[in-house]
Amino acid sequence: KGAGALADAGTAPDGGALVLGIGLNAHQTTADLADLAESATSLAIEGHSVDRLALLARLCRELDRIARAPEERRAALEEWRSRASMLGELVEVRSVGSPVLRGVARELADDGALVLRTASGDERILAGDVSLYRGWEGVTRE
Repeated sequence: KGAGALADAGTAPDGGALVLGIGLNAHQTTADLADLAESATSLAIEGHSVDRLALLARLCRELDRIARAPEERRAALEEWRSRASMLGELVEVRSVGSPVLRGVARELADDGALVLRTASGDERILAGDVSLYRGWEGVTRE
């Protein structure tokens, strides 16, 4: 994992608000991430040298572009789906105050929810820490 996002939405009669927090590992080294070596990486570790301020400016421009037009949001969702490496994989989802869920990451819904196929049926995941689950030897993904 090289990045993460947290979102908090609120609604009111006169509209709503979304607060989005994005964390991106840019300059961390393998020594910085030693305790997380199996699950974390950074742009530097992957061989990319970046100017963090320029990266922030580009990210903000892209978010503004996507927020302005519905067709841009649809295109961004399709690109996200095409790059979602966990789709079709066995995953584990940890959310504060909820039991751990395990299943197959089936799809990303139009509203951004992860659809997880579990033993008891599909679950929609709107928030949580998703990671590959390696403890299911011989389990079918269908």
